[in-house]
Amino acid sequence: MTHDVRFHRLLTPRLLVMAILLGTSLVSAEGEGVPVAGPAWSHNLPIYEVNLRQYTPEGTFKAFEEHLPAIKALGVGIIWLMPIHPSGEDPKSFGSFYCVRDYFDINSDYGTKEDFKHLVDKIHELGMYVIMDWVPNHSSWDNRLIKEHPEWYKKDAKGKIVQAGGWRDVAAFDYSNRELWRHMADAYTYWTKEFKVDGFRCDVAWGVPIEHWRWLRPEIEKAGRPLFMLAEANEARHHPALDATYDWNLPPIMWAIAKGKKPATAIDEMLDKEKKEYPPGAVRMRFTYNHDYNWGWRLSERYGGGVQTFAVLCATLPGRPMILNGEEVGLDRRLPGSTRGPRRPIEWVESPFREFYTGLLNLYRKSPALYSGEFVKVKSSQDEKVYAYVRRSGSEKVFVVLNLSGEPQAVTLQPDFAAGSYRELFSEEKVSFSPKTELKLAPWEYRVYVGDKKPSGSRVGLPNCGGEQR
Repeated sequence: MTHDVRFHRLLTPRLLVMAILLGTSLVSAEGEGVPVAGPAWSHNLPIYEVNLRQYTPEGTFKAFEEHLPAIKALGVGIIWLMPIHPSGEDPKSFGSFYCVRDYFDINSDYGTKEDFKHLVDKIHELGMYVIMDWVPNHSSWDNRLIKEHPEWYKKDAKGKIVQAGGWRDVAAFDYSNRELWRHMADAYTYWTKEFKVDGFRCDVAWGVPIEHWRWLRPEIEKAGRPLFMLAEANEARHHPALDATYDWNLPPIMWAIAKGKKPATAIDEMLDKEKKEYPPGAVRMRFTYNHDYNWGWRLSERYGGGVQTFAVLCATLPGRPMILNGEEVGLDRRLPGSTRGPRRPIEWVESPFREFYTGLLNLYRKSPALYSGEFVKVKSSQDEKVYAYVRRSGSEKVFVVLNLSGEPQAVTLQPDFAAGSYRELFSEEKVSFSPKTELKLAPWEYRVYVGDKKPSGSRVGLPNCGGEQR
């Protein structure tokens, strides 16, 4: 596959790194952090978004199942499947995944319900979890509910059902009708009971009344299975009714930094505002890319040579990292989001990005400093270009230094909180930091220093090309 993402490192694949990363602890026994929202099983698990139709040439559950071991090795914990329901077929529809015709059925293009059950079971066997993409705000115009329960839909002054927002292919639900609440709860419960799914990504969660979300959670967890609930919403009001919300604030800041239009310190302003607005333990999903972005632009168009650098930022700031399928092979093209037209399957080629994400996501999984620890900014002599910080929990620390510019940087860091011995994640270089350290960083260079607190053993690292320490 060809693409124009600029690499600032030359990485060679090492198969051994995956197995060792998965088997070696990086966590100090003393490590502990702040309480994190959501079921206990979810606290340290990165999220992986899947466009099933474009994942393989077949676009089926069975074909996708063959990729699960590689997804597991990548460090993924939660697989998020984009909508698998049948899409609308009336004239207003264009085949969008998010135009649901039946909440209790599966698009036959993907396979059968038995195929889906088998997939979920296989995901669980591998120690991962699966959440379904759910569309509660609107339905297709040929959903049976339009005829059976027109009172569940919003209407104009003439009594005509209206479309949802700017999407002409879907009709807007009216959540002032409590019978709709019950119907939705029954639909969620069907998939958790019959198929053992582990939660839901709730599309346009901001368009559904918060009172509904507060009511829904205990209803669908009556069976005793704690679920992970991800809201496509940016507002603090969705906590704690839902476990995690999208961080829609950070991406525009990253784009502006990548273009040289904002300083790196703009991240501090965002984090300070977030700390004031969101309750303690609220999980913010961090990402450089998702399906909405993918439908509009390529990664390299927004991040240039900093694709990996900003991915490190998203995986090491307080929150939960998410990657879109294909990022691990350097995806730099659009994936269709329609059930119609030809498929454009992802090309699963050898890529240095796979090893990069393997190291990054597995570190997150094994480090309470990252998934629940506190954040401490480390000042530098180049705060406008270099962003440095420590994540720590108990005696465990992860020290991150990012050159968020396309120029080399020579910086003096004042790591009062970072002093100590470390091993750099990607190079395996052992270093010690004093209260005043000088570094030379190549353009877009990233360094992730893991506190050298491992109980025993060693780990194969990833090459770190560029930059030097004095």
